[in-house]
Order: sequence, then C-alpha cells, then structure tokens
Amino acid sequence: MASRWRPHPDGTPPALLFIKVPEPRTVKNRMHMDVAADNREAEIARLVGLGATRGETHKMPEYGIMWTVLQDRGQRALRGPGG
Repeated sequence: MASRWRPHPDGTPPALLFIKVPEPRTVKNRMHMDVAADNREAEIARLVGLGATRGETHKMPEYGIMWTVLQDRGQRALRGPGG
C-alpha cells in the first residue's frame, strides 16, 4: 500500500507530538490526530464554508501549540488546524 501522507513543500515530513493528559482513562484507548495549516484562519474559514461550526480556540504555550475545535454537521467535535 502506498503512503498517503504528503510532506510539506519544503520536504519536511509530518511531525507527531504526544502529550500525556492528567485525566485517567475511562474508556478504551483513543487517539486523535491534529493537522496544521500554513494559514490556520484561512483553513478554518474553508472548513466553516464546507459546513463546520467554529468552537473555542485553545492554547498550550508550553508546547507552542494552539488549536480550534470545530464540529461537523453531525455535531461531532473536530480539532481544527493548529499553528
């Protein structure tokens, strides 16, 4: 099976950041992937234009990250572009 990821135009491969959360696990293991965009506001606007609803923006300055929670039309939470 061919790889489905695409490197950044400068050739940089995707980066993964794993953060331990303080809450105990209450259900089966879960994992989600966040995506980054060169222009996060433009990407959020694009996703809202496709039907997403914009929620809160969160920051973790100790890791230098920020994300915006979006919901799809089924009201399922999506973690929007970081930056």
